[in-house]
Amino acid sequence: MDINKTVKLSNASGVSIVVLNAYNSSTNVANNSPQQGYLQDLDILPLASGKTLNDDATTTATLDGTYVDSKGQTKPTYIYNLLVSKTDSLFPVMAVGESLNFNTMAYPDIAITSAAASNMQKALSFCTNIMTAPSSKMSVAFQATLNDAFSTGTVADGEAKVASFFNQYDMFKGLDFVSYVAVSTWLRGFAYLWGMNDKGQPGMTYYVYSAAAAGKTGTTSEGTITFVRSTSAPSPADPKDRQSAYTITLTSSSGSKTALTFDNGQLIDATGAVALNCSFGYKGTFTGKDTDTTAITIFSGTMVNKQVMVVPMAPESGWDKFWTSLSFQKLLGYFMEAMGLWMAVDFLKQKLAGKNEKLENDKANENQGKEPTDDQVADAKQSGESIGDQAQKADQSAADRVSPDDKVDVPANDADFASTVTEVRASGASAFNQVATDKASGAIDSAAEQISDLAEIEMTESLQEAEGNLLDAKESLSEGNISAANESIGEVNTALPEIVEDMGTAVNEELKAQVEEAVQVQEEATDISEEANENSEDTGNGDEEPFEDTTIPEI
Repeated sequence: MDINKTVKLSNASGVSIVVLNAYNSSTNVANNSPQQGYLQDLDILPLASGKTLNDDATTTATLDGTYVDSKGQTKPTYIYNLLVSKTDSLFPVMAVGESLNFNTMAYPDIAITSAAASNMQKALSFCTNIMTAPSSKMSVAFQATLNDAFSTGTVADGEAKVASFFNQYDMFKGLDFVSYVAVSTWLRGFAYLWGMNDKGQPGMTYYVYSAAAAGKTGTTSEGTITFVRSTSAPSPADPKDRQSAYTITLTSSSGSKTALTFDNGQLIDATGAVALNCSFGYKGTFTGKDTDTTAITIFSGTMVNKQVMVVPMAPESGWDKFWTSLSFQKLLGYFMEAMGLWMAVDFLKQKLAGKNEKLENDKANENQGKEPTDDQVADAKQSGESIGDQAQKADQSAADRVSPDDKVDVPANDADFASTVTEVRASGASAFNQVATDKASGAIDSAAEQISDLAEIEMTESLQEAEGNLLDAKESLSEGNISAANESIGEVNTALPEIVEDMGTAVNEELKAQVEEAVQVQEEATDISEEANENSEDTGNGDEEPFEDTTIPEI
């Protein structure tokens, strides 16, 4: 019976889509390549409707590809890795492993659903969580789940273990392994998300900072990184353009400009002087402004022999007020160690995906639809191990690139992973505690200045009470009780405007404005201090709660 190479596609996802064909997928599998998902070579699959398919529409495509087997022979492939994507961002809508039905000698219809698209948003939220808190109990349990799934003999059994893990969490119920693979590889494969602004549109300015000079507070501004998307960006987007039509430019504080390239989840320059890892961090570490966002985009690494953090907050925002150089150094160190731990989870994903893809390719391309033999299962596990080893080494090289002076380990086995989790939790707890301490200490000093200035006019009973609260705050802080210190500072913040009002015309407009501004700064400082203190406790124990950021755009 002749093969019917035409496949029908129907789109009910809610968005227009483009279908990307990982045309070397079977060749990659045959040669144990770690390239998977959106990190593979991709082409737009021609459709009868053109390059795209509108929502609530149907079309067809022809599947007539070939692959090169492990012996170098070119053969027809009967399985396709198709990545259904949004047209402009190429964000995943549905990942399809399309295999020939050897009974009918035809390819099954592909129904692109809104449920599949929703799963991709869940996968993005999950990726954000484990990149923000890679030593959390959830992240550690996910690592164990990936190991358990790898030990199973079938793709279905392994994926069932991963699905069971996701179903423990209300916000991740229904999420599956293939969706996680799609989104996690898209994040490292394309620059699109990393250049989005807080309104979900492409185009963003980030600000580069290094530690303050010795004896000074705050940070040192080192310039900006801008993402500017071409006004003539094609639609659908070009899957070979890993820059997502952005021009990415580092402008130093002296005004010199350097072109940056997005490379597998990092920003680099042509000379090796700049290497920054793209990830997420808790918003509350940097700002006390009340928004729906839990995490913000953060780049960290090396710029011309300096260790830098890159955040979406300008110097004039005052986000770094009261920071000491110790806060900066500890937090940057934590981000680097956390990167190594997240990479360890990521290469386990590649290991499991490699085994699964080998089993699926054997079934379609070698067995004509029959289940893999025991020998093929054993071979698939060996392939997965090889892919995992390659991925770990590549991730270690990437970690070394952004942190050339301070060794960051990407743990390669369970014992090293467990040890690194302990180290990262301690590092995170210390870093967040330092931020909390600095912010509370700065708020105390600021409030003391206001009380001193007001006392020059008249030392009222209310001022004496506020001064007593500040002494309580200092004592609590010296004892490591940051929450108690912040509570005492809060009482001072409440009292100061009332004191100014009670003193009436004795307080001139300039001093009144000064106190009002200081109280606002102190309130934000204590908000950040309190959240950083909670993060310190949670991170130290691995108790970070999963979050769902409504402001991470639905791309």
